[in-house]
Amino acid sequence: MELTSATSFTLTLSATDKAAINQIVNKNGTSSTSGTTYNLAAADDWDAQVTAGDTSDTTGNGITASNVAAPTITSATYNASTGSLVVTGTGFLQKSGATNDIVANKLTFT
Repeated sequence: MELTSATSFTLTLSATDKAAINQIVNKNGTSSTSGTTYNLAAADDWDAQVTAGDTSDTTGNGITASNVAAPTITSATYNASTGSLVVTGTGFLQKSGATNDIVANKLTFT
């Protein structure tokens, strides 16, 4: 983390951290596909240069996401004997919760 001014900082994420955040920040705007509002929360002593008192800031730090890549289908194969449809592509992200599968009636076959 690098402090860039008295009111801002820059944080460079590793590829692993970026992949984890992309699972959460999965839609442009201020909330995820599951409706969770994006917020940046900082635990006490997050800034090692400030040691006096409680430095936590856990609410009211809304984030607006932009340039979130939409999923793209690159190929699909169907096996009629097994009824298996295999779709490949990029940008497929998991949605949290038990009902996070593909919604079949949102697909159109032509």
